[in-house]
Amino acid sequence: MNNLVTRRWYPLLHMRPGPLHLLCVSALLTTALTTGAQSASPSNAGSQPKTVTFDAATAALVLQAHGQGVQIYTCTKAADWAWKLKAPDATLFDREGKVIGKHFAGPTWRLKDGSEVQGKAVQVRQQPGTIPWLIVAAHSTGGKGRLSHVDIVRRTDTQGGSAPSTGCDAAHAGAEVRIPYSAIYSFFDTNK
Repeated sequence: MNNLVTRRWYPLLHMRPGPLHLLCVSALLTTALTTGAQSASPSNAGSQPKTVTFDAATAALVLQAHGQGVQIYTCTKAADWAWKLKAPDATLFDREGKVIGKHFAGPTWRLKDGSEVQGKAVQVRQQPGTIPWLIVAAHSTGGKGRLSHVDIVRRTDTQGGSAPSTGCDAAHAGAEVRIPYSAIYSFFDTNK
């Protein structure tokens, strides 16, 4: 993908909305994030994959939540010994600081209203000194509530959570570490 797109599209998302902003963000995100991700719910899990196009001008922001918790890493050996992400374990808070749900392996986000969304990362933007920013395309949803129609999850404003660079070797095989992190999760419905 064009390097300019990967370096520049996140800052545009935080600009004050206006016609030029919406046009630029729409063009960049439509180009960058058209994927062949599945959008399946438990009731239509066997259906054909659906193309998800994320267009900031037409996508509806369903919810924005602050996630705070840990990234869990396990010491494993592939080509060499390294800390491998096992799962996140975080609590989701609304703008007033009220607990509204959880974020865990899958990646999955589940709210107290019983709704949930699970997906797969389709866009990764590395960040120095912290875990990357992500765009996640939903491949399943469940329950009836705010997340039941979400098809894109965006992780931004990450702090911490990076895997340790040392301490994983044969003597520590299978060991786990829990690294504190926080992030903003934005949930979108592109079909509204």
